[in-house]
Amino acid sequence: MDLETIMPSLVHDAEYYIGLQVICALPRPGDALALAKMNTDSDITQILTSIQVPTLILHRANYLGVNVEEGKYLAKYIPSSKFAELKGDDHCFWVGNSFSVNEEIEEFVTGRRSSRDEGLYIKTRTSYTRINIEKMMIDNFQYNLGIEEFAVSCGRILSVFKRDFNKKFKTTPYKWLKSKRLKYAQTLLLESNMNVNQICYESGFNNYSHFIKSFREKFNSSPKQCQSNHLVP
Repeated sequence: MDLETIMPSLVHDAEYYIGLQVICALPRPGDALALAKMNTDSDITQILTSIQVPTLILHRANYLGVNVEEGKYLAKYIPSSKFAELKGDDHCFWVGNSFSVNEEIEEFVTGRRSSRDEGLYIKTRTSYTRINIEKMMIDNFQYNLGIEEFAVSCGRILSVFKRDFNKKFKTTPYKWLKSKRLKYAQTLLLESNMNVNQICYESGFNNYSHFIKSFREKFNSSPKQCQSNHLVP
């Protein structure tokens, strides 16, 4: 069924595709029809902007079933997305040049690509829509993540992340995170009922002593003094 569109590189191996359909739990013709209708009728355009997690969108440029512009449309409206246009025309990611798919996923998840024999595959990196580094950092600075973890979340290797970060914020990630977390901690001290220990971890610090020292250096008072002075009528 539509083998020329789904996996053109295996168009002469219909037995493979039929076997695939069987093991995918489609025992009755009605099940296959229901699956086809679901794939045709599904419409997620209204929820794209509400997706808040880093999203990798892979699209083989010459796939006949879905125009590459539709993949770019998803990347345009999903806030924290990265779009990679790969060479090829197969729909199924495990056929054709699957190395390119694997390396995109690996870099997205880990922030780096493993070195492989260039002769084994065609390098297919093209242009990307970058994850919005400013939005990602502002939305997540209070979580206890290291610089390398933020780099991965932003879809960049560490060196590129630092470069892009400096271009956007005119400072280093470490200095920006420290300042942002301390200001957030100050807000929690003045506006919440949490104690100092809770606020330390709620604002992204993982060491209580370091938090106290950093807070004192920035605001010339300890967190407890800041909180107490605010409570005095």
